[in-house]
Amino acid sequence: MNLLTKAELAIKLEETQQELRALKKEYEDFAYIVSHDLSSPFRTIEGFSKIIEEKNGHSFDEKTRQHFQHIMESTKRGKATLAALLELSRLNTHRETPSECNCELIIETIKQQLSLLMNQSNASIECYHLPILIGDQKEITLLFYHLIHNALLYRSAKKPTIIKISCEDGENYWKFSIQDNGIGIKESLTEKVFKAFRRGVSQKKYPGLGMGLTIAKKITQNHGGNISLVTTVGSGTTVYFNIAKDLSSHPAMC
Repeated sequence: MNLLTKAELAIKLEETQQELRALKKEYEDFAYIVSHDLSSPFRTIEGFSKIIEEKNGHSFDEKTRQHFQHIMESTKRGKATLAALLELSRLNTHRETPSECNCELIIETIKQQLSLLMNQSNASIECYHLPILIGDQKEITLLFYHLIHNALLYRSAKKPTIIKISCEDGENYWKFSIQDNGIGIKESLTEKVFKAFRRGVSQKKYPGLGMGLTIAKKITQNHGGNISLVTTVGSGTTVYFNIAKDLSSHPAMC
């Protein structure tokens, strides 16, 4: 068996890196094509549907009105699906230099962004021992946004929503938990809900795409961590996730 010399290994490594750069460029081009070429038909369908409804809506019978409503709802959902897929793709192609992320300030910003939903659910968010960590500011914000949004969206109608966010200072990781008192999901679905477009609730009762946890999982992986949840139907869900303290050894952040 012939062993490669250091020079040959260096050449192989450079060739592999070039292939990876080419694949990344191809992925970025694909994401642009999807965003440009698919968003245009959705806008066209939506635009002409509105024109038709404005000009002729008064003459629609009930069945035609329902058909048009389905067209508009499907177009809206298609646009949202496309936006979610692009958001996920950017987590693979657009990296920012890690910087200080003040988790308490991030939560305050998200509370303002979700103020309407918080008021509707009479929600409160309690934070305990949240750190200033090193990470991708946009991704860490997006991570907390999706997890808090889920807690507000899948709330119980019988009681005010209470969300508790805490963090333990581990040796190598920041260990977070986000606990809510919402509707929970079946235990058998706790792994499936992290996959794209997989949901633990009925679409009719709770609108959404099923991408929040998928995006949250990708962000924790980008930061050298993992994510899981414990849930009880009718009692609520606790999401656990880790963020590595030292990101220098994680290729996703380099």
